[in-house]
Amino acid sequence: NRRASVDDMCDVLLVGSSVAYGQMAASERGWAQLLDAALRQRYRLRMTNAAVPGANTAATMEELQFHLVRCKPCFVIISLSLANEGLLWACEQTQARAVGSAFLEGLVKLAKEVQSSGATPVIGNVYPNGAYERLHTEVLYRVHREIESWKDSYGWPSIDFLAATDNGAGRWRDGAAADIGHPNTEGHQLMFSAVDISVFASQGVAAPS
Repeated sequence: NRRASVDDMCDVLLVGSSVAYGQMAASERGWAQLLDAALRQRYRLRMTNAAVPGANTAATMEELQFHLVRCKPCFVIISLSLANEGLLWACEQTQARAVGSAFLEGLVKLAKEVQSSGATPVIGNVYPNGAYERLHTEVLYRVHREIESWKDSYGWPSIDFLAATDNGAGRWRDGAAADIGHPNTEGHQLMFSAVDISVFASQGVAAPS
């Protein structure tokens, strides 16, 4: 039972899908596992990874509500993929754009749920897919820009995974992918490098140097 396996209390909660879970990375080398170790070392913060492979925005709401009550975090990272939302199966531009809009709407609902609990949402921005075509990439970049703008409009920081992993055409950089939908260990390292860990400093206690 995934829910029974997470800590009861944490400082940072992560909800998301398979990439956030760490799938396709070598043992304990997913971007989230690397972040967990860094948060413990630098700020003595406890992180719970409640990501569920295959999750989309709708499925994540139930998980989020459960873990907000159980874990009582100060920060919640929301890291989901456009592919799980249905972008990969969109065959027409109007359909692809509708998926992007639904994804953004779902993220806003999740982030507002986090805020209502008293925690700070941190949005894991979108990332590539090895099967995206031009119509998918247009939506990928539009959604990316919109999420980046939320820092000004809502005060929600985001993690720019795309800048670290994109080949310029919406697909993974050479050598960074395990398959079309998942980074390999190197790709996870690139995603971790995109995290500004100082975002979490306000609740941490700096470890002695």
